[in-house]
Amino acid sequence: MNGALGNVLPDTAQVLSIGDTNGDGYPDLVAKYNNNLWFYVGDPAAKPGVPAVKLGRTVALPRNWKHFGNRTLFGTGGWSLANRPLVASGDDADGNTVPDPWATTGDGKLLFYSGARDASGNPTNGASTVVGSSGWNAITAIS
Repeated sequence: MNGALGNVLPDTAQVLSIGDTNGDGYPDLVAKYNNNLWFYVGDPAAKPGVPAVKLGRTVALPRNWKHFGNRTLFGTGGWSLANRPLVASGDDADGNTVPDPWATTGDGKLLFYSGARDASGNPTNGASTVVGSSGWNAITAIS
């Protein structure tokens, strides 16, 4: 699997509608698989609509799923199902105009990741903050 989202994602992939992470006015996606977090920019020419979502063990893709660009490595290592059982997209919780993801850990913590952009406006994997210290490993969905 390389490049665009149009390739088949593994069954274990978790796909998130993260919102407009790079600030271009179009919705983007983040996918968690193979121990990494991948960013897919929405293709402005195609004007993507409703992004893909993880439904149980099935990835439900919208009819225009091909309208997302090539993937960019967003977070390396530590994103396995054992380390981060659940990753959820969120709105801009910290007020910096970038959507913020949340994740649970294998030992039960809830982490908040402050979304950020580099000097060129590209999204970066922000630092995490523990906001829940235990019991979150039993949670299967956050909305």
